[in-house]
Formats: sequence, C-alpha cells, structure tokens
Amino acid sequence: MKKLLCFIVISLQLIKNDAKPVLAIPNKYSVEDAEDGYHQYIKWANMASSAAKSKYPSAAIVDFHYVGCAATLPTTRHLVYKFWLREANGAFGVYVTIAANKGTGRAVVLKVEKADGSIPYYGKWRRIVQEAVKQKYPDAIINGSPTPQGCHWIRNNAASQTFSQWVNRNNQSQIVEVTIQYIIDSEKVMTIEVKERRRFKSTIGATSVPAMQESQRYLCQDMLMLFLLPYIQEAVNQHYVKLLHELPLVYPYQVDVINAGRVDGGPRDRGFHFYITLAVTPVVGPHISVGKDKITFEISPKFPNSVKLASFQHLETHTLPQHWQDIVRGTK
Repeated sequence: MKKLLCFIVISLQLIKNDAKPVLAIPNKYSVEDAEDGYHQYIKWANMASSAAKSKYPSAAIVDFHYVGCAATLPTTRHLVYKFWLREANGAFGVYVTIAANKGTGRAVVLKVEKADGSIPYYGKWRRIVQEAVKQKYPDAIINGSPTPQGCHWIRNNAASQTFSQWVNRNNQSQIVEVTIQYIIDSEKVMTIEVKERRRFKSTIGATSVPAMQESQRYLCQDMLMLFLLPYIQEAVNQHYVKLLHELPLVYPYQVDVINAGRVDGGPRDRGFHFYITLAVTPVVGPHISVGKDKITFEISPKFPNSVKLASFQHLETHTLPQHWQDIVRGTK
C-alpha cells in the first residue's frame, strides 16, 4: 500500500491539474472556540488571500498555509499566512500578516512579503519547539512540522505561543504540546513547557509498525491527499449543498484511505489505471463533524485532469450542536 500511494503521488505531480485550491471560509463560530485558538485563522483567510492576489494580480494562488499568531497587545493578534503563487515565470511564496482585534472583531492587513524560501523569523518558534521536544524525549522521531495552536497575552511585554507536535516513541504515536513564554520586544524565551496531550498505538491491522515505517506511510498518504483534496471537496459540496446552508470543509488529516489498487494490470505489467477509496469526515466551523462519507476515485491518464469520481456513499449524518442547527436546511 505504501509503495502504491507514493507512486500515485509521483504520477499526479506530472499531470497538469487546473483544479483551483478550495478557500471556502465558514462564517459561523461557536462560543467554545477560543478567540485566539487554532481555528480562528479561518476568519481572516479570505482577507489574507485577497491581499496576496491584489499585490500579485497576474499570479494564481496554488495553496496556502497558516503559519501562526503572535499576541502583541492584550486585544491584538498578528496572524501570519503563507501563500504559494504561480505565474508564467515560475512559483514563489508570499507571507501575509493580519492584525486582528478581538475586542472590535476587525482586522487589517499589516504587510505582504515575498519569499522564495522561509523567512527566518517565521521558522524560529518551530525550531525552538522541536528542540524542546527532542530534549525531553531524546528517543523520539519527530513527524512533520509543529502546528500552531494559539497565542496569549500574559502581562506587560510578555506573551506565549503554543504548538502541537506529532512524535513517534516506542512504536507509538503521540501528540506533544509545547508552550513558549517570551518577552515581546526582545523575543527572549522565558520558559518552555512540554507536555503530552494524547497517545496512539501504532498499528496496521493487528501488526505493530515501527515508528519510521509509520512516518513514511503517513508522509505518502498526506501528500496524496493534497492532490486529491479539490476533487474530494467538490464531491462533498455536491452532496451537502442539499442538506446544509453552509458547505462543510474537508481537511487532509480527516481523510483515511480504505483501499487502493489497479483497475487494470497488476504488479508485473503496471497498468496506469488506479482506484482509491476514502473515508471522509467533513466539518464546519471549529471542526464540528457533519457526517461521514465513502468516496471512490479512479485515476488514469485517459480522464480529464486524470481524476474521476467513481462513487459517493453517505455513511453517517452527525447531529450538530444546538447553536449550529440554523445551517441545516428545512429548519426554522
């Protein structure tokens, strides 16, 4: 399975794909979602996207990534987004910084910075996080980059940033949370707290998987999901537009591969017509699941854009919280 997924990823890289990235932004948030929490970045993603497009009107947005936030005042958060843009002479990265006031609920664009690589400041906190995790768990294998979870104003000229980091230890996957307290003006680190948030047993079927092997497996799967995400989102939209006033979003980490294989050919003759079946959990707002679906795609050079929806099966309908019931069609 691992080799097959990697092969599909490499094949799709060679395919011209005109599908646009999904930047649909939910407009409703529950009171339980913290004002400076991870999901708050969605509020200003459209503003950041418009700023990048306005400065580079001839470029197309290929993808975007939430970098993180910084608390500069008791009521102000700076949220940073990175966009990948493509134009005739190549692709490049753009950082957009938004200043959001949680008191007024308003935001402004502070700056738009072009960068072909990573601007050092934005990678600083992630390096500190990974160094802290490695110091506490010397035997850990770090998977991927830290995910920003929020930022807080502590007191005059002091703030904190919190990240989560996936690691593998002793054939188990763990989510580790790291909170950094620092001086705002100098960015001097005051304290670093590392604690375990959740632990998962690493298995495929009934067989334990070594940490490095599992890491490579999810690496290939996550890359594949990025290529398929526009097609997954389109299939989900077609179903849920009949059920909800607000279309749910699909995130790559909420998609599981059920099965994959070749429609024709086999290991020896290597036919280039594939199928892949996915379990998808679409969400609204602060990742409230609306249901579960099984989607099968066929991937072949004979299809336009090389991806074709073969089947869509709605498996489960999840009941939304009371303050989200108004998005269900047919409700008053």
